[in-house]
Amino acid sequence: MRQNLITFIDKKRQMLPLLAAIILFIFAYTIGAVYLPGLRDPQTFLNLFNQTPYLLIAVIGETLVVISGGIDLSVGGIVALVATASAALIRIGWDPWAVMLLMLAIGTAMGASMGYCITYLKVQPFIATLAGMWIGRGLAYTISNESVSINDRTYELLSRIKILIPGLSNV
Repeated sequence: MRQNLITFIDKKRQMLPLLAAIILFIFAYTIGAVYLPGLRDPQTFLNLFNQTPYLLIAVIGETLVVISGGIDLSVGGIVALVATASAALIRIGWDPWAVMLLMLAIGTAMGASMGYCITYLKVQPFIATLAGMWIGRGLAYTISNESVSINDRTYELLSRIKILIPGLSNV
């Protein structure tokens, strides 16, 4: 049995980080479910998809970066910048669809500039993305150092769209 496990790990070495993440998730969830009865409810897990989808998207992207052997520390700073900038622009009356497109462009430009520094200027990914994180957080702080809420009908309607997942959703 042990020899089979070692052979399997040798053949699937690039999948080891993903396997480790899955094992750690199961371990953390099990411990949490033992001590926190609320985690035993499946709705708690599904709330991740309902309340924080931007985090799931960021985690999926970050997972792909880490599996490929890279590192990206800028995700939190860029999320802060885009969220703060979009809320500020909505507050002053910008069209929500224009704001969404602009935020996609800002996030893409920040990522492309860090990629350029890493690829062509040969800056270490840790340093380039650390700088990107601080630039994003600094710009977000410059825009507003207090909580800025988004009260817009378009965002409200988009938040109410339900995506039915077969086997997990009621039609």
